Amino acid sequence: MKINLDFIEKLKYYKVSLIFIFIGVWCLTSEIENFSFEIKEIGTLGKIGVSVMTIGILNLIYLHRNLYYLKSQFKIEKDEFKNRLLKTAEENEWEINEINSNYYILNTNRYDKFERNDFLKKNYCERIYVKIDNPFIYFKSVNDFDSDLAIRISSGENKLNEKLIRNILMPAANNV
Repeated sequence: MKINLDFIEKLKYYKVSLIFIFIGVWCLTSEIENFSFEIKEIGTLGKIGVSVMTIGILNLIYLHRNLYYLKSQFKIEKDEFKNRLLKTAEENEWEINEINSNYYILNTNRYDKFERNDFLKKNYCERIYVKIDNPFIYFKSVNDFDSDLAIRISSGENKLNEKLIRNILMPAANNV
């Protein structure tokens, strides 16, 4: 099962890949008059175009595969999971958007700690999708498409969010 994005969210999600593919196509079309089907006769600009377009396509495939939900089985009751999810969201100051009783979208609120000017501070947020479908739960954390327009590289925040959700699914330890 895959996260469904609308057209604008897809453009924001795949922006780096699309930029690379566009640059690759531009380099290749600039070289088209000298193009031959032998690699040694392709000029430097054509080789750059092929390389950049290959990187863009590989990144596009990686990002597409990254939209698939992680699946886990319930080890606790559904109501207990919802309570733990709400508690974790409250502790981490996540915004909760309940689509229906079985589908939640959580928005994290992380800021770059190294920005000196509060006015220019960028909001690096993630969006966590949680779908409950007994006996399974599907969840995935991706970068928030509405947080900013910057191109950024994830430094593990999405994996940390997914680990938090996975830990919620574990039965509580017996306290003696």
